[in-house]
Formats: sequence, C-alpha cells, structure tokens
Amino acid sequence: MSWLQSQVQLDGTLANEGTSIATALQAMGQLVDASERLLKITSADVASYRVEVDRLLQEAEARWFIAQA
Repeated sequence: MSWLQSQVQLDGTLANEGTSIATALQAMGQLVDASERLLKITSADVASYRVEVDRLLQEAEARWFIAQA
C-alpha cells in the first residue's frame, strides 16, 4: 500500500508518468480492479485493506479533479 500511496503526486498525476508505458487511466483502472477483488475475498479479514483502497481512490479522485481545474 505504501508504494501505491507514493505514486499519486500532489497535483493528481502519477509518479514517473512521463516515462511510464502505462497511462494514468490504466493505473486508476488497476486500482479499481484491486478494490473489486478485495470485495470478493471471504477467507480472510481484509477490511483494513478495503478501507485503505477506498481512501486511496477518494484521494486520487480529489487530486484528479483539482488537477483538471
């Protein structure tokens, strides 16, 4: 999680976005996919990870909105 958190910059862009072969949209899609997969896990308590991913999604959404203004 800490690596993922460090990838979102204050202006809403992703770290190394200019040199990455992935687009910001792909990265966001992967984060949403990870969140959906966490919802399907029932064999272990992953509630804390779900909360963290939800928080990351909200933060990314807010930063994206600010960056577009």
